[in-house]
Amino acid sequence: MKPPVISLWLICFALGTFGFSQLRANDEAASKFKAFREKMAPPSTAASDAGATREMQMRQRIGSRLKMLEAVVARDEFDRLEQLVRGVDQGDMPPEFQAEWIGLSDSLLAALEKMKAAAREQWYKEVDALVKSTRETCLSAKTSGDLDPLILRVAALQMQRLGQETILGQRAAEKMAGITATIQTWTRFLDFQGAGNAKAANDVLQNFSRGNSQFPVLTVADIQSRLLPVEEEKKASMATLQRLLDEVASPAELAAALARWKELGLHLKTPEGTSFEGERSKLETIESAWNAAMTGDDETALRALESISWGSGFTGLLPKENRLRDQTLRRIVASQCARWPVAPLAETEGLQTCLLRVLDHLQSVANLEAMGDVMKLYDRVGGSSGRSDSFTRDRATIERFLAARRLESVGDAVLAVKEYRYVLTTGGGKYVPLKEAGEAVKRLKEKSPETFKESDAAILSELQSLRQQIQVLQNSISPGRVPPRP
Repeated sequence: MKPPVISLWLICFALGTFGFSQLRANDEAASKFKAFREKMAPPSTAASDAGATREMQMRQRIGSRLKMLEAVVARDEFDRLEQLVRGVDQGDMPPEFQAEWIGLSDSLLAALEKMKAAAREQWYKEVDALVKSTRETCLSAKTSGDLDPLILRVAALQMQRLGQETILGQRAAEKMAGITATIQTWTRFLDFQGAGNAKAANDVLQNFSRGNSQFPVLTVADIQSRLLPVEEEKKASMATLQRLLDEVASPAELAAALARWKELGLHLKTPEGTSFEGERSKLETIESAWNAAMTGDDETALRALESISWGSGFTGLLPKENRLRDQTLRRIVASQCARWPVAPLAETEGLQTCLLRVLDHLQSVANLEAMGDVMKLYDRVGGSSGRSDSFTRDRATIERFLAARRLESVGDAVLAVKEYRYVLTTGGGKYVPLKEAGEAVKRLKEKSPETFKESDAAILSELQSLRQQIQVLQNSISPGRVPPRP
Protein backbone atom coordinates (compact mmCIF):
# COMPACT_ATOMS: atom_id res chain seq x y z
CA MET A 1 0.00 0.00 0.00
CA LYS A 2 1.37 3.44 -0.91
CA PRO A 3 1.97 5.61 2.16
CA PRO A 4 -0.19 8.71 2.44
CA VAL A 5 1.09 11.75 0.58
CA ILE A 6 2.00 14.50 3.00
CA SER A 7 2.94 17.99 2.00
CA LEU A 8 6.66 18.74 2.13
CA TRP A 9 5.83 22.04 3.76
CA LEU A 10 4.08 20.13 6.53
CA ILE A 11 7.18 18.06 7.27
CA CYS A 12 9.61 20.91 7.05
CA PHE A 13 7.75 23.47 9.09
CA ALA A 14 6.28 21.09 11.67
CA LEU A 15 9.52 19.33 12.36
CA GLY A 16 11.40 22.57 12.16
CA THR A 17 9.08 24.33 14.59
CA PHE A 18 8.16 21.54 17.05
CA GLY A 19 10.46 18.62 16.46
CA PHE A 20 13.89 20.14 15.95
CA SER A 21 14.77 19.72 19.59
CA GLN A 22 13.85 16.03 19.33
CA LEU A 23 16.64 15.49 16.82
CA ARG A 24 19.43 16.12 19.30
CA ALA A 25 20.28 12.41 19.08
CA ASN A 26 21.80 13.09 15.64
CA ASP A 27 23.34 16.56 15.36
CA GLU A 28 24.36 16.02 11.73
CA ALA A 29 20.79 15.17 10.68
CA ALA A 30 19.51 18.13 12.65
CA SER A 31 21.96 20.49 10.97
CA LYS A 32 21.07 19.23 7.51
CA PHE A 33 17.37 19.46 8.23
CA LYS A 34 17.71 23.03 9.48
CA ALA A 35 19.60 24.11 6.37
CA PHE A 36 17.07 22.42 4.08
CA ARG A 37 14.13 23.98 5.96
CA GLU A 38 15.66 27.45 5.47
CA LYS A 39 16.01 26.83 1.76
CA MET A 40 12.40 25.68 1.51
CA ALA A 41 10.98 28.60 3.53
CA PRO A 42 8.10 30.32 1.68
CA PRO A 43 8.86 33.67 0.08
CA SER A 44 8.41 36.65 2.35
CA THR A 45 6.47 38.57 -0.31
CA ALA A 46 3.51 37.24 -2.20
CA ALA A 47 3.13 37.63 -5.96
CA SER A 48 -0.15 37.88 -7.82
CA ASP A 49 0.42 35.09 -10.32
CA ALA A 50 -1.17 31.63 -10.20
CA GLY A 51 1.95 30.07 -8.66
CA ALA A 52 1.79 32.42 -5.73
CA THR A 53 -1.84 31.54 -5.23
CA ARG A 54 -0.98 27.84 -5.08
CA GLU A 55 1.72 28.66 -2.53
CA MET A 56 -0.80 30.44 -0.30
CA GLN A 57 -3.13 27.46 -0.51
CA MET A 58 -0.27 25.22 0.49
CA ARG A 59 0.42 27.41 3.50
CA GLN A 60 -3.22 27.07 4.56
CA ARG A 61 -3.01 23.28 4.36
CA ILE A 62 0.17 23.37 6.40
CA GLY A 63 -1.49 25.45 9.12
CA SER A 64 -4.37 23.01 9.46
CA ARG A 65 -1.99 20.08 9.94
CA LEU A 66 0.59 21.61 12.25
CA LYS A 67 -1.45 20.85 15.39
CA MET A 68 -1.73 17.18 14.48
CA LEU A 69 1.98 16.79 13.87
CA GLU A 70 2.81 18.74 17.03
CA ALA A 71 0.91 16.14 19.08
CA VAL A 72 2.67 13.28 17.28
CA VAL A 73 6.10 14.71 18.07
CA ALA A 74 5.22 15.61 21.66
CA ARG A 75 4.04 12.03 22.36
CA ASP A 76 7.20 10.53 20.93
CA GLU A 77 5.16 8.59 18.37
CA PHE A 78 8.17 7.75 16.32
CA ASP A 79 6.45 5.25 14.05
CA ARG A 80 3.87 7.85 13.08
CA LEU A 81 6.60 10.42 12.54
CA GLU A 82 8.47 7.99 10.32
CA GLN A 83 5.31 7.42 8.31
CA LEU A 84 4.94 11.15 7.78
CA VAL A 85 8.54 11.48 6.58
CA ARG A 86 8.25 8.55 4.17
CA GLY A 87 4.96 9.86 2.91
CA VAL A 88 6.39 13.09 1.52
CA ASP A 89 5.66 13.44 -2.19
CA GLN A 90 8.86 14.52 -3.86
CA GLY A 91 6.82 16.05 -6.64
CA ASP A 92 5.64 18.62 -4.12
CA MET A 93 9.03 20.37 -4.21
CA PRO A 94 11.12 21.98 -6.92
CA PRO A 95 13.28 19.52 -8.95
CA GLU A 96 16.51 21.06 -7.72
CA PHE A 97 15.66 20.07 -4.13
CA GLN A 98 14.45 16.55 -4.75
CA ALA A 99 17.85 14.81 -4.58
CA GLU A 100 18.80 16.76 -1.50
CA TRP A 101 15.52 15.75 0.17
CA ILE A 102 16.24 12.07 -0.49
CA GLY A 103 19.58 12.31 1.29
CA LEU A 104 18.11 14.38 4.09
CA SER A 105 15.19 12.00 4.64
CA ASP A 106 17.62 9.08 4.94
CA SER A 107 19.58 10.98 7.62
CA LEU A 108 16.33 11.94 9.35
CA LEU A 109 15.08 8.35 9.40
CA ALA A 110 18.37 7.16 10.82
CA ALA A 111 18.07 9.78 13.55
CA LEU A 112 14.53 8.64 14.29
CA GLU A 113 15.77 5.05 14.74
CA LYS A 114 18.30 6.24 17.31
CA MET A 115 15.60 8.21 19.06
CA LYS A 116 13.33 5.15 19.13
CA ALA A 117 16.12 2.99 20.54
CA ALA A 118 16.87 5.55 23.24
CA ALA A 119 13.17 5.82 24.11
CA ARG A 120 12.84 2.05 24.35
CA GLU A 121 15.86 1.83 26.65
CA GLN A 122 14.45 4.57 28.86
CA TRP A 123 11.04 2.86 28.95
CA TYR A 124 12.62 -0.45 29.99
CA LYS A 125 14.44 1.32 32.83
CA GLU A 126 11.25 2.99 34.00
CA VAL A 127 9.40 -0.35 33.98
CA ASP A 128 12.14 -1.92 36.14
CA ALA A 129 11.98 1.04 38.53
CA LEU A 130 8.19 0.69 38.64
CA VAL A 131 8.47 -2.98 39.63
CA LYS A 132 10.50 -1.96 42.67
CA SER A 133 8.18 0.92 43.52
CA THR A 134 5.11 -1.30 43.22
CA ARG A 135 6.49 -3.79 45.72
CA GLU A 136 7.49 -1.09 48.21
CA THR A 137 4.21 0.81 47.88
CA CYS A 138 2.01 -2.28 48.23
CA LEU A 139 3.80 -3.54 51.31
CA SER A 140 3.64 -0.14 53.01
CA ALA A 141 0.06 0.76 52.02
CA LYS A 142 -2.54 0.90 54.78
CA THR A 143 -5.56 1.58 52.55
CA SER A 144 -6.32 1.20 48.86
CA GLY A 145 -6.14 5.00 48.55
CA ASP A 146 -2.41 4.80 49.25
CA LEU A 147 -2.02 3.07 45.87
CA ASP A 148 -3.66 5.88 43.84
CA PRO A 149 -0.39 7.73 42.99
CA LEU A 150 1.12 4.43 41.88
CA ILE A 151 -1.90 3.70 39.67
CA LEU A 152 -1.52 7.09 37.96
CA ARG A 153 2.17 6.41 37.37
CA VAL A 154 1.39 3.02 35.81
CA ALA A 155 -1.26 4.53 33.56
CA ALA A 156 1.18 7.17 32.30
CA LEU A 157 3.83 4.56 31.53
CA GLN A 158 1.29 2.38 29.73
CA MET A 159 0.56 5.30 27.40
CA GLN A 160 4.24 5.31 26.40
CA ARG A 161 4.35 1.58 25.70
CA LEU A 162 6.58 0.87 22.69
CA GLY A 163 6.64 -2.10 20.34
CA GLN A 164 7.22 -5.63 21.61
CA GLU A 165 9.05 -6.87 18.55
CA THR A 166 12.15 -7.74 20.59
CA ILE A 167 12.57 -10.07 23.53
CA LEU A 168 13.32 -7.04 25.69
CA GLY A 169 10.02 -5.48 24.69
CA GLN A 170 8.17 -8.70 25.45
CA ARG A 171 9.90 -8.95 28.82
CA ALA A 172 8.96 -5.35 29.71
CA ALA A 173 5.37 -6.00 28.67
CA GLU A 174 5.24 -9.04 30.99
CA LYS A 175 6.51 -6.92 33.85
CA MET A 176 3.85 -4.30 33.17
CA ALA A 177 1.16 -7.00 33.20
CA GLY A 178 2.52 -8.28 36.51
CA ILE A 179 2.49 -4.76 37.97
CA THR A 180 -1.13 -4.24 36.89
CA ALA A 181 -2.29 -7.59 38.31
CA THR A 182 -0.48 -6.94 41.60
CA ILE A 183 -2.01 -3.50 42.07
CA GLN A 184 -5.52 -4.75 41.25
CA THR A 185 -5.21 -7.64 43.70
CA TRP A 186 -3.65 -5.56 46.46
CA THR A 187 -6.38 -2.95 46.11
CA ARG A 188 -9.05 -5.61 46.68
CA PHE A 189 -7.09 -7.02 49.62
CA LEU A 190 -6.85 -3.60 51.28
CA ASP A 191 -10.53 -2.87 50.63
CA PHE A 192 -11.63 -6.09 52.34
CA GLN A 193 -9.16 -5.55 55.15
CA GLY A 194 -10.39 -2.00 55.67
CA ALA A 195 -13.99 -3.24 55.79
CA GLY A 196 -13.02 -5.71 58.51
CA ASN A 197 -13.65 -8.78 56.36
CA ALA A 198 -10.45 -10.59 57.24
CA LYS A 199 -11.69 -13.86 55.73
CA ALA A 200 -12.23 -12.30 52.29
CA ALA A 201 -8.91 -10.41 52.53
CA ASN A 202 -7.06 -13.64 53.30
CA ASP A 203 -8.84 -15.43 50.44
CA VAL A 204 -7.69 -12.74 47.99
CA LEU A 205 -4.06 -13.13 49.03
CA GLN A 206 -4.14 -16.92 49.10
CA ASN A 207 -5.67 -17.10 45.62
CA PHE A 208 -3.12 -14.59 44.35
CA SER A 209 -0.16 -16.51 45.77
CA ARG A 210 -1.40 -19.80 44.29
CA GLY A 211 -2.87 -18.77 40.96
CA ASN A 212 -0.90 -15.73 39.81
CA SER A 213 0.73 -16.47 36.45
CA GLN A 214 1.97 -12.91 35.84
CA PHE A 215 5.44 -11.53 36.51
CA PRO A 216 5.97 -11.94 40.31
CA VAL A 217 6.27 -8.40 41.62
CA LEU A 218 5.72 -9.69 45.17
CA THR A 219 7.33 -12.80 46.59
CA VAL A 220 5.30 -15.54 48.24
CA ALA A 221 6.85 -14.48 51.54
CA ASP A 222 5.65 -10.90 50.94
CA ILE A 223 2.09 -12.11 50.43
CA GLN A 224 2.05 -14.55 53.32
CA SER A 225 3.39 -11.91 55.68
CA ARG A 226 0.10 -10.05 55.25
CA LEU A 227 -2.14 -13.04 55.98
CA LEU A 228 -3.98 -12.89 59.29
CA PRO A 229 -3.68 -16.00 61.50
CA VAL A 230 -6.85 -18.07 61.69
CA GLU A 231 -7.65 -16.93 65.22
CA GLU A 232 -7.09 -13.31 64.32
CA GLU A 233 -9.25 -13.79 61.24
CA LYS A 234 -12.12 -15.05 63.39
CA LYS A 235 -11.76 -12.20 65.87
CA ALA A 236 -11.74 -9.73 63.00
CA SER A 237 -14.96 -11.28 61.68
CA MET A 238 -16.66 -10.70 65.02
CA ALA A 239 -15.36 -7.12 65.11
CA THR A 240 -16.69 -6.58 61.60
CA LEU A 241 -20.23 -7.53 62.60
CA GLN A 242 -20.02 -5.48 65.79
CA ARG A 243 -19.06 -2.39 63.80
CA LEU A 244 -21.73 -3.17 61.24
CA LEU A 245 -24.43 -3.25 63.93
CA ASP A 246 -23.01 -0.20 65.71
CA GLU A 247 -23.75 1.76 62.55
CA VAL A 248 -27.41 0.67 62.60
CA ALA A 249 -29.31 3.37 64.50
CA SER A 250 -32.72 1.69 64.15
CA PRO A 251 -34.29 -1.43 62.58
CA ALA A 252 -35.18 0.74 59.59
CA GLU A 253 -31.47 0.64 58.66
CA LEU A 254 -31.16 -3.13 58.88
CA ALA A 255 -31.81 -3.66 55.18
CA ALA A 256 -28.70 -1.68 54.26
CA ALA A 257 -26.66 -3.45 56.94
CA LEU A 258 -27.74 -6.89 55.71
CA ALA A 259 -26.89 -5.89 52.15
CA ARG A 260 -23.48 -4.79 53.38
CA TRP A 261 -23.09 -8.13 55.16
CA LYS A 262 -23.74 -9.90 51.87
CA GLU A 263 -21.28 -7.61 50.11
CA LEU A 264 -18.57 -8.43 52.65
CA GLY A 265 -19.10 -12.14 52.17
CA LEU A 266 -21.20 -14.88 53.70
CA HIS A 267 -18.36 -16.97 55.13
CA LEU A 268 -17.54 -15.04 58.27
CA LYS A 269 -16.72 -17.25 61.24
CA THR A 270 -17.03 -16.81 64.98
CA PRO A 271 -13.98 -17.14 67.27
CA GLU A 272 -15.17 -20.71 67.86
CA GLY A 273 -15.16 -21.39 64.12
CA THR A 274 -18.94 -21.62 63.69
CA SER A 275 -21.08 -19.68 61.26
CA PHE A 276 -22.73 -16.33 61.89
CA GLU A 277 -25.78 -17.34 59.87
CA GLY A 278 -27.86 -17.66 63.05
CA GLU A 279 -27.15 -14.01 63.84
CA ARG A 280 -27.99 -13.01 60.30
CA SER A 281 -31.31 -14.84 60.60
CA LYS A 282 -32.06 -12.94 63.82
CA LEU A 283 -31.43 -9.62 62.14
CA GLU A 284 -33.60 -10.55 59.16
CA THR A 285 -36.43 -11.50 61.54
CA ILE A 286 -36.10 -8.21 63.43
CA GLU A 287 -36.23 -6.38 60.10
CA SER A 288 -39.43 -8.18 59.08
CA ALA A 289 -40.95 -7.47 62.52
CA TRP A 290 -40.14 -3.79 62.16
CA ASN A 291 -41.65 -3.62 58.69
CA ALA A 292 -44.84 -5.27 59.99
CA ALA A 293 -45.01 -2.84 62.92
CA MET A 294 -44.59 0.10 60.57
CA THR A 295 -47.68 -1.02 58.64
CA GLY A 296 -49.71 -1.45 61.84
CA ASP A 297 -49.60 -5.25 61.78
CA ASP A 298 -48.59 -5.59 65.43
CA GLU A 299 -49.60 -9.24 65.67
CA THR A 300 -47.25 -10.29 62.86
CA ALA A 301 -44.48 -8.17 64.36
CA LEU A 302 -44.90 -9.76 67.80
CA ARG A 303 -44.97 -13.27 66.37
CA ALA A 304 -41.75 -12.59 64.52
CA LEU A 305 -40.01 -11.35 67.66
CA GLU A 306 -41.36 -14.25 69.71
CA SER A 307 -39.90 -16.71 67.20
CA ILE A 308 -36.38 -15.59 68.06
CA SER A 309 -34.39 -17.40 70.73
CA TRP A 310 -33.08 -14.36 72.56
CA GLY A 311 -31.16 -16.30 75.15
CA SER A 312 -28.80 -17.82 72.58
CA GLY A 313 -26.22 -16.16 70.43
CA PHE A 314 -22.84 -14.52 70.73
CA THR A 315 -22.14 -12.34 73.71
CA GLY A 316 -20.57 -9.61 71.64
CA LEU A 317 -23.67 -9.21 69.47
CA LEU A 318 -26.52 -9.78 71.95
CA PRO A 319 -26.64 -6.19 73.32
CA LYS A 320 -26.92 -4.81 69.79
CA GLU A 321 -29.60 -7.31 68.79
CA ASN A 322 -31.54 -6.61 71.99
CA ARG A 323 -31.41 -2.89 71.26
CA LEU A 324 -32.97 -3.44 67.83
CA ARG A 325 -35.61 -5.73 69.34
CA ASP A 326 -36.49 -3.15 71.99
CA GLN A 327 -36.80 -0.44 69.35
CA THR A 328 -39.30 -2.61 67.48
CA LEU A 329 -41.28 -3.25 70.67
CA ARG A 330 -41.32 0.48 71.40
CA ARG A 331 -42.80 1.06 67.99
CA ILE A 332 -45.60 -1.44 68.74
CA VAL A 333 -46.33 0.00 72.20
CA ALA A 334 -46.25 3.58 70.91
CA SER A 335 -48.82 2.60 68.29
CA GLN A 336 -51.04 1.08 71.01
CA CYS A 337 -50.78 4.19 73.19
CA ALA A 338 -51.70 6.39 70.24
CA ARG A 339 -55.10 4.66 69.98
CA TRP A 340 -56.27 6.05 73.31
CA PRO A 341 -56.42 9.52 74.88
CA VAL A 342 -53.32 9.05 76.99
CA ALA A 343 -49.91 10.70 76.91
CA PRO A 344 -47.66 9.22 74.22
CA LEU A 345 -44.82 6.87 75.07
CA ALA A 346 -41.99 8.97 76.49
CA GLU A 347 -38.45 8.41 75.26
CA THR A 348 -37.22 7.12 78.62
CA GLU A 349 -40.47 5.48 79.76
CA GLY A 350 -40.66 1.75 80.22
CA LEU A 351 -42.91 -0.10 77.79
CA GLN A 352 -44.98 -1.81 80.45
CA THR A 353 -45.28 1.43 82.43
CA CYS A 354 -46.87 3.01 79.38
CA LEU A 355 -49.27 0.07 78.99
CA LEU A 356 -50.29 0.37 82.64
CA ARG A 357 -51.28 3.97 81.94
CA VAL A 358 -53.43 2.71 79.08
CA LEU A 359 -55.01 0.12 81.38
CA ASP A 360 -55.82 2.80 83.95
CA HIS A 361 -57.62 4.80 81.28
CA LEU A 362 -59.53 1.81 79.95
CA GLN A 363 -60.58 0.85 83.47
CA SER A 364 -61.87 4.36 84.05
CA VAL A 365 -64.18 4.02 81.03
CA ALA A 366 -65.02 0.35 81.79
CA ASN A 367 -63.66 -0.88 78.43
CA LEU A 368 -62.95 -4.42 79.59
CA GLU A 369 -62.63 -5.86 76.08
CA ALA A 370 -59.76 -3.50 75.22
CA MET A 371 -58.22 -4.09 78.65
CA GLY A 372 -57.84 -7.78 77.85
CA ASP A 373 -55.99 -6.96 74.61
CA VAL A 374 -53.68 -4.50 76.36
CA MET A 375 -52.95 -7.03 79.13
CA LYS A 376 -52.04 -9.59 76.51
CA LEU A 377 -49.69 -7.09 74.86
CA TYR A 378 -48.23 -6.31 78.30
CA ASP A 379 -47.44 -9.99 78.84
CA ARG A 380 -45.98 -10.44 75.34
CA VAL A 381 -43.81 -7.37 75.67
CA GLY A 382 -42.61 -8.59 79.05
CA GLY A 383 -41.92 -12.07 77.69
CA SER A 384 -39.88 -10.67 74.81
CA SER A 385 -37.96 -8.54 77.29
CA GLY A 386 -37.32 -11.44 79.69
CA ARG A 387 -39.67 -10.24 82.47
CA SER A 388 -41.71 -12.72 84.51
CA ASP A 389 -44.67 -10.59 85.69
CA SER A 390 -47.91 -11.46 83.93
CA PHE A 391 -51.60 -10.60 83.60
CA THR A 392 -52.50 -14.15 82.55
CA ARG A 393 -54.77 -14.86 85.56
CA ASP A 394 -56.41 -11.44 85.46
CA ARG A 395 -57.12 -11.78 81.74
CA ALA A 396 -58.78 -15.14 82.32
CA THR A 397 -60.95 -13.68 85.10
CA ILE A 398 -61.97 -10.72 82.94
CA GLU A 399 -62.90 -13.10 80.12
CA ARG A 400 -65.17 -15.00 82.57
CA PHE A 401 -66.76 -11.72 83.62
CA LEU A 402 -67.41 -10.79 79.99
CA ALA A 403 -68.87 -14.25 79.40
CA ALA A 404 -71.22 -13.73 82.36
CA ARG A 405 -72.37 -10.45 80.83
CA ARG A 406 -73.13 -12.13 77.53
CA LEU A 407 -75.08 -14.89 79.29
CA GLU A 408 -77.06 -12.32 81.28
CA SER A 409 -77.84 -10.40 78.10
CA VAL A 410 -79.37 -13.47 76.44
CA GLY A 411 -81.39 -14.34 79.57
CA ASP A 412 -79.34 -17.28 80.87
CA ALA A 413 -79.24 -15.97 84.42
CA VAL A 414 -78.26 -19.29 86.01
CA LEU A 415 -75.00 -19.60 84.11
CA ALA A 416 -74.44 -15.86 84.40
CA VAL A 417 -74.60 -16.05 88.18
CA LYS A 418 -72.22 -18.99 88.10
CA GLU A 419 -69.66 -17.01 86.11
CA TYR A 420 -70.03 -13.90 88.27
CA ARG A 421 -69.48 -16.00 91.39
CA TYR A 422 -66.35 -17.47 89.78
CA VAL A 423 -64.99 -13.96 89.35
CA LEU A 424 -65.76 -13.13 92.99
CA THR A 425 -64.16 -16.28 94.35
CA THR A 426 -61.09 -16.14 92.11
CA GLY A 427 -60.13 -12.59 92.93
CA GLY A 428 -57.17 -10.94 91.19
CA GLY A 429 -55.38 -7.62 90.80
CA LYS A 430 -56.61 -4.06 90.63
CA TYR A 431 -57.98 -4.43 87.12
CA VAL A 432 -60.28 -7.43 87.84
CA PRO A 433 -63.93 -6.16 87.98
CA LEU A 434 -64.75 -7.56 91.43
CA LYS A 435 -67.05 -4.67 92.29
CA GLU A 436 -68.93 -5.01 89.01
CA ALA A 437 -69.30 -8.78 89.52
CA GLY A 438 -70.70 -8.24 93.04
CA GLU A 439 -73.17 -5.65 91.80
CA ALA A 440 -74.27 -8.02 89.03
CA VAL A 441 -74.94 -10.85 91.51
CA LYS A 442 -76.91 -8.50 93.78
CA ARG A 443 -78.87 -7.18 90.82
CA LEU A 444 -79.80 -10.63 89.58
CA LYS A 445 -80.75 -11.79 93.09
CA GLU A 446 -83.09 -8.86 93.54
CA LYS A 447 -84.50 -9.25 90.07
CA SER A 448 -85.05 -12.99 90.17
CA PRO A 449 -84.66 -14.77 93.52
CA GLU A 450 -85.68 -18.01 91.84
CA THR A 451 -82.60 -17.81 89.71
CA PHE A 452 -80.43 -18.11 92.78
CA LYS A 453 -82.39 -21.11 93.96
CA GLU A 454 -81.74 -22.76 90.60
CA SER A 455 -78.12 -21.67 90.68
CA ASP A 456 -77.70 -22.97 94.22
CA ALA A 457 -79.37 -26.22 93.25
CA ALA A 458 -77.02 -26.58 90.35
CA ILE A 459 -74.06 -25.93 92.62
CA LEU A 460 -75.32 -28.48 95.17
CA SER A 461 -75.79 -31.03 92.41
CA GLU A 462 -72.22 -30.48 91.26
CA LEU A 463 -70.98 -30.82 94.84
CA GLN A 464 -72.87 -34.08 95.32
CA SER A 465 -71.43 -35.44 92.10
CA LEU A 466 -67.96 -34.47 93.24
CA ARG A 467 -68.46 -36.16 96.64
CA GLN A 468 -69.58 -39.37 94.91
CA GLN A 469 -66.47 -39.41 92.75
CA ILE A 470 -64.30 -38.94 95.83
CA GLN A 471 -66.08 -41.77 97.63
CA VAL A 472 -65.61 -44.14 94.71
CA LEU A 473 -61.95 -43.26 94.59
CA GLN A 474 -61.51 -43.85 98.33
CA ASN A 475 -63.28 -47.25 98.20
CA SER A 476 -60.99 -48.39 95.41
CA ILE A 477 -57.89 -47.78 97.48
CA SER A 478 -56.66 -50.78 99.57
CA PRO A 479 -54.00 -50.45 102.30
CA GLY A 480 -50.55 -50.01 100.76
CA ARG A 481 -51.95 -49.62 97.28
CA VAL A 482 -51.22 -46.54 95.26
CA PRO A 483 -54.42 -45.29 93.59
CA PRO A 484 -54.44 -45.19 89.82
CA ARG A 485 -54.09 -41.83 88.14
CA PRO A 486 -57.49 -40.46 87.07
